[in-house]
Amino acid sequence: MTGDDTHRGLLFWSNIGLKALFVGLLAFGAFSGLDQFEGKAFGWRLVLYPIAALIVPIAWKACGSPQPYPYAADMLLVAPFLIDVAGNALDLYDSITWWDDANHFVNWALLCGALGAVLIRTQLSPIVLFGLVTGFGAAAAILWEVGEYFAFIRGGSELATALRTRSGMRLWASPARHLRESWWRSWRGGVNQHRMQKAEGAARSTSAAQPSAFATPP
Repeated sequence: MTGDDTHRGLLFWSNIGLKALFVGLLAFGAFSGLDQFEGKAFGWRLVLYPIAALIVPIAWKACGSPQPYPYAADMLLVAPFLIDVAGNALDLYDSITWWDDANHFVNWALLCGALGAVLIRTQLSPIVLFGLVTGFGAAAAILWEVGEYFAFIRGGSELATALRTRSGMRLWASPARHLRESWWRSWRGGVNQHRMQKAEGAARSTSAAQPSAFATPP
């Protein structure tokens, strides 16, 4: 057995182990009846999440099984769903205040990495590759939040804490949100400062134009 064979074998079994753990945690969440899984739509997750584990193998077969198998893309695509399920199994969403935000940001990066691992095997230029990965990441973040909102947030106990943005849903996963908010705060600060300076200038002009009560009449 060559070094390449050993490497491929290690990747193969790592991929199988990752997916087995993923499916096992999904089943545990759906059937254990523990409190941390209540209201988290684990029935739907049990049905829909495994699709993520099938996307790369099916696409790879449909493309003629080009070698080598894209293990990196496969595992990176499954990892966000595994992290989400593991976070619920360990009750991290309810016990650690920052877990939700950090989890969604990391998952966004992993999904971008999965697409990047596929596209880097093509002849696309770096700028096109960057644009496709970034656009996919933003779209995936928004679709994730939309699905999560309709699956278990809308009308549930988490509605009050989930509505953090003007749109009615959290967009934790997209760095564009944080950049937009930073830019907005900066722009608003500049506008407010400009208005204050303008108002102060107008006040000084008005004060200078008014005659003093002690001025000597002509």
